[in-house]
Amino acid sequence: MKDNNRKFEGFAHNLIAESLKRWAQNSNFVADKLRERLKWPVDDLDRMIGEVMIDSLGKLDTKMIPKTYEYKQGEGRISLKKTHKYN
Repeated sequence: MKDNNRKFEGFAHNLIAESLKRWAQNSNFVADKLRERLKWPVDDLDRMIGEVMIDSLGKLDTKMIPKTYEYKQGEGRISLKKTHKYN
């Protein structure tokens, strides 16, 4: 998964983390293995994935980010709308 997404420099870790979250939500085995792997990152990409997936209490966060967003032209930023359900 890392090799396939590494080309998306700057946000590859987010793409990978979202896929891993989906996978971990459906399997306790995967969640346990992932938690252990992220404790000892092998490279910078692993470290960044861990930053997205491990919450401030050190627990695996499998909540998905909202897929609905709003782009404000001229400001160059994207705002996520918090009123929509997670997909």
